[in-house]
Amino acid sequence: MNNTQFSNSFKFRVYRFEKYRHTDMRSGAEYHFVACLRKGRCRIVTKSQTLDLQPGDVFYIPKNLPYQSYWQGDPAIEFASYGFHYFPNAEARVYPLQKIQATPEDMERIDRVIQNGEYCSGAIFRFYELLSRLLPGMTYIAQNNREALLIKAEQRLRENPHISMGELAKFCGISESGLYMAFKRSADCTPNEMRQRVLLERATELLEQTNLSVEQISDMLRFSSSSYFRKILKQHTGLTPTQIRKGSSM
Repeated sequence: MNNTQFSNSFKFRVYRFEKYRHTDMRSGAEYHFVACLRKGRCRIVTKSQTLDLQPGDVFYIPKNLPYQSYWQGDPAIEFASYGFHYFPNAEARVYPLQKIQATPEDMERIDRVIQNGEYCSGAIFRFYELLSRLLPGMTYIAQNNREALLIKAEQRLRENPHISMGELAKFCGISESGLYMAFKRSADCTPNEMRQRVLLERATELLEQTNLSVEQISDMLRFSSSSYFRKILKQHTGLTPTQIRKGSSM
């Protein structure tokens, strides 16, 4: 395995394995990755997507994506992998896990990023030159589409606040990693924080309109405990359950 790491910003490697390898990245990818499979086969699996790769396929893995990869060779596995933190993305687009259409010239450029074992600024320059050629052909979620996606996600959470993130992403027609990135770039909260807001709004309605106890409301809305429910309700509204009830009766 040839590799290099420029500070913490880049990780360029050529991987070579025999027969089989499993990589568990459920904690999330540490970098954005553009890679090219040269030998063997690969399957990348996320909660909402499966990507099957053959020799010659170029692919992109977004930073922070939780995934597992399964590699098989007969007998060899080989792929070039270019990890990077800085994404030249002035349009603030969200790029999900995907195969990338690459021309023969692009394939030559992929092989030339690292020349004769050279790991230096020249390799970084050649990589970003390559990326600039690949980006126009990559699938992305435009900003206006992201705004529509966030509205759709919120509406679904209001209908079913206990839906899993994988199911919510599928409902929105996007990968789970794409859902999280869309929220990160266009919203003031994460999907789970939006879920919590929806639940706390419902809790406030129940406190104002029913005589259910705090414990009953906490259980009904599936908070881990009534003490945790009281804590985040106070953080969200600035009020205790008692103050909310008194306010509704004034």
